Amino acid sequence: MPASLYVYYRVSDNFLPTKQLISELTAEIIEKTGIQGRLLQRRDDAHTWMEIYEAISDVDGFSLALHDAISARPTLAALQRHEEWFVALA
Repeated sequence: MPASLYVYYRVSDNFLPTKQLISELTAEIIEKTGIQGRLLQRRDDAHTWMEIYEAISDVDGFSLALHDAISARPTLAALQRHEEWFVALA
């Protein structure tokens, strides 16, 4: 059953470098897994961001690709990223 990943974290006041790193990250993830990520910002708190990745069939492969992509970017690796995995209700 395909899964969806929601990753949320807080960013500093200087958004631009982090936004660029997330753009690079999502481009790498598309290249490696074919999964298109989305980046959202909390409506009432500009410092809380969320990445969303949906329709993930190979959870283990996706997790490894994401981990590798984040590890290659120390600024992202330093963020306290919180992952939540969901599947469709049967």
